[in-house]
Amino acid sequence: MRSVITGSGIGIPKNVVPNAKLARIMDTTDEWIRTRSGVEQRHYVDDGQGSADLGMLAAAAALGSAGRTKEDIDAIIFATMTPDHFFPGNGPVVQAKMGFAESVPTFDIR
Repeated sequence: MRSVITGSGIGIPKNVVPNAKLARIMDTTDEWIRTRSGVEQRHYVDDGQGSADLGMLAAAAALGSAGRTKEDIDAIIFATMTPDHFFPGNGPVVQAKMGFAESVPTFDIR
């Protein structure tokens, strides 16, 4: 028996917040942030959007990049440092919301 990763995906929030916007509400500048961190912008989630929602975007993209369907999946591994809830983890949430079979094992890595 072997494991194969045949596709990957990413879920990025659509709200882009550039440094200039932060500079309007904080005592900083775009130049100060870029010089020290290299960061030019970041992405903010919508109200009510959590890491499981972003995980579903990533899972859909991974399925598409692999040319697979959810019926082809043997296991779900969800890795995040910011789960929506302590319990249950995001893996089972994604499994249920996306309609993966209940027989597909799922677990979280934190």
